[in-house]
Amino acid sequence: MVLASLGVVAVTAVAVGGVGAVDSAAAAGAPAEDGVAPADRFEPNDRLTTAAAVTEGTYDLRLEAGESDYFRVSLDAEDALDFYEAFFSTGVLDDYRETMAGKLGTSECLDLTRMAAAMGEFNTAKLLVDAGYDVVPEIEVTTGHSIDFQARTAAGEQPLVEVTRPLPPNRRSAGTPAAAVRDTAKTKTNGQLSEHAGGVVLFVDCSSFPDDDWLAVAGAQPDVGHRPALVYRVRPDGRVDGYTKGSVPLELSSVLN
Repeated sequence: MVLASLGVVAVTAVAVGGVGAVDSAAAAGAPAEDGVAPADRFEPNDRLTTAAAVTEGTYDLRLEAGESDYFRVSLDAEDALDFYEAFFSTGVLDDYRETMAGKLGTSECLDLTRMAAAMGEFNTAKLLVDAGYDVVPEIEVTTGHSIDFQARTAAGEQPLVEVTRPLPPNRRSAGTPAAAVRDTAKTKTNGQLSEHAGGVVLFVDCSSFPDDDWLAVAGAQPDVGHRPALVYRVRPDGRVDGYTKGSVPLELSSVLN
């Protein structure tokens, strides 16, 4: 079985009648001792955090029945574009076309920072829509700020969601992935969100983090100085991995791993 996600592929050997359906060792003529296939050159990679980097191709894998191995693969830029095109084509943001387009920037020069921040908001919008919410952008509140989204349900629930998107460590001065997450979240929690206590859910979008950086964040699960909060990473195949801090008033179990 192969599960593609996060730029990670999981391969599992399934036992059928006592024989591993994925039995590369036997096919390659490699001896097995006590029914255990010898390790291949990618070991140890039996956990997400130790996934081995591979490129497109065919590999000789050696697994015993029930064992899972993980491999990291790079995704093409076209996959990311297809992800956004598929979301926009649903029409869920059509009523807010001008508002959302304005988030990409109106400056005379190319503003990649602002555009990257807009991508984080698009990622959040898709996550909320996939979870069953109607999203309304740019909600004005009594403090004079505008919050990125309101997530509405037919039952009348209307949680507010603010989005921030940290740059990965290789594109900023932060020394570690966890520090990048904390430092970026601090700009929101010390400013805009400080006047709202727990009335706004902070979404920290780490989708620009490469695999190694995200795995470090997911492993450490650093606090972001605000609760409730969701720290997450979405991949072009639609999979979302992340963790929460505090009691998040959103039902995200259907979309969050």
